[in-house]
Amino acid sequence: MLKKIQELCQFWESAFEPLCTQHDFYYIQNNILKKYRTPTLNVDGFQLENVEDEFLRVRQCLEQKMPIQYIFNEAFFMDLVLYVDENVLIPRPETEELVFLIEKKLGHIKNLKVLDIGTGSGCIGIYLKRKFPSWRVEALDFSISALEVAKKNAKLYDLDIQFTQADFLDWESERKYDIIVSNPPYIDTEEIRKMDESVLKYEPHLALFAEGDALKFYKKIAGFGIQHLESNGFIFCELNEHLVEETMKIFDIRSEYKKVEIHKDMQGKNRMLEVEIGDQKSVKF
Repeated sequence: MLKKIQELCQFWESAFEPLCTQHDFYYIQNNILKKYRTPTLNVDGFQLENVEDEFLRVRQCLEQKMPIQYIFNEAFFMDLVLYVDENVLIPRPETEELVFLIEKKLGHIKNLKVLDIGTGSGCIGIYLKRKFPSWRVEALDFSISALEVAKKNAKLYDLDIQFTQADFLDWESERKYDIIVSNPPYIDTEEIRKMDESVLKYEPHLALFAEGDALKFYKKIAGFGIQHLESNGFIFCELNEHLVEETMKIFDIRSEYKKVEIHKDMQGKNRMLEVEIGDQKSVKF
């Protein structure tokens, strides 16, 4: 039976070759075999048939441009394995760099209060709460379905996070925060033609597109921060690389922010914004 499994996998590796990398195929293969494999590898003929059906299902999904993360409802973020579906964005490496920036900058401080705006899968807030248990994390999203995903992920790691359902553009809080972090919708609808088909077809447009004004969430965050940041509090945001200067200006023109700084990602693109409230203004690009 082991030989039959090997032959089956070899056949499907060739069948998947035009659709994904070898690395991705091994991930697919391991997920499928894990579902039907017994500890002794005694797979009977019925299970083998199910394995073949599952390979076929996954191949059909890939032909329809469905991301692997949605096929298996699994995404990796930092050291987390998260549940994802089409109600939330798939976590990206750029967002990992954003939370690493926060960790590097403020990880030595205890008992910070964090607001994660547009939490989606919960990846940012969940990582920070797991890494820094003393921090109090509130995660906000407009989508009820997205919040269900985020709550499911928080439960996976047994984390106490406050989840809030609200439209941030019309939301006010009575609380103050040490950190406001967000990967907000920042894509103008004019950029649609440049985007990957799989993103447009499957990922939630509500989390991608800022209709009418690609900068409207940053404008709201800038004003919100003045009212709701503690003394020497920070804002960290992911950026649209094509609107970096315009986004900087939103914060730079406000005298309440003493530092406005852009950070590059590992590809050398300007992708992260760091803002600190206070006196003695400085701007870094």
